[in-house]
Amino acid sequence: MASLPAMKQTILPACCALALPAALFALAFNPQEKSTGDQIVIEVPAPVKALIQRETAGAKVIEFGRSNEDGRLIYEAVVSMDGREYTVRCDAGGNLKRIELRTRDQDRKPLRLDDLPAPIKAAFQKQAKGGVILEVEMQQVEYSAVANINGQKYHVTVNSDGHLLKKEPVGE
Repeated sequence: MASLPAMKQTILPACCALALPAALFALAFNPQEKSTGDQIVIEVPAPVKALIQRETAGAKVIEFGRSNEDGRLIYEAVVSMDGREYTVRCDAGGNLKRIELRTRDQDRKPLRLDDLPAPIKAAFQKQAKGGVILEVEMQQVEYSAVANINGQKYHVTVNSDGHLLKKEPVGE
């Protein structure tokens, strides 16, 4: 069995030999990322910036990132718009993949059973079969449309207050 100092001499060069190519590969694979202290800065292609500005005019960008999905770079921004947070996803060419409200829970309203219209209350009681109804909530009404925007078809979904819930190209 090798002595401890001899093992250190063998393992340390082997670790360095493996770590250096891995570090060089990581740098080559992500050439657009720069480190500034404790933050990573991502250089954003002009088409991505233009799409986010066009789709979320006046919104504040809260988070931004990118990922590799099936060999394609996908950019994702979380923006605050109209008092709500949305996720905006697009490819490197600035083609919209999806805009979606981050949480729809803010549109749910807790109710008392006695506040419901009589047919709704009766339906819940019938389905409970004599059991106790513990909570009732009203979920939002959604409206969906297909829109042709500059030759591209999009599914657009809004709630009853007209707030955007989701927008994505047809077929994505």
